[in-house]
Amino acid sequence: MEVRSHEGGRRNNQSDQNQMFLQGSCLARLGNVLRKTSEPNSDPVVITAIFIDRELFAHEYLMYQPPSEAKKVLYHEEVFDLTQPIQAFKFVFQLYNLVSRVIEDSARLGRSSLSRLSELDS
Repeated sequence: MEVRSHEGGRRNNQSDQNQMFLQGSCLARLGNVLRKTSEPNSDPVVITAIFIDRELFAHEYLMYQPPSEAKKVLYHEEVFDLTQPIQAFKFVFQLYNLVSRVIEDSARLGRSSLSRLSELDS
């Protein structure tokens, strides 16, 4: 999660958000390469990134790499106004769903994938 740390309006000085897009795109591409080598018929990797601006709007981005676009990473945005109770609840519910999915996906992560990731670190 990146939280805006700069002064300015909602769309000014977005270096934190730009950094989040860059990191998310790299993770999506890396995840897809690793997944293709270990599980060729698996679903593509989808990265969830959340940006909260200074007006308390939470921007949830789903970053993904469509099979037809070889290197391009696309995203879908959903915005939640955290000052509105219903919108804030919807956002918390999205976070709950995200955590549930991460737990489910982590349980399926094979031992060979873990060792391959540790080899990249060295």
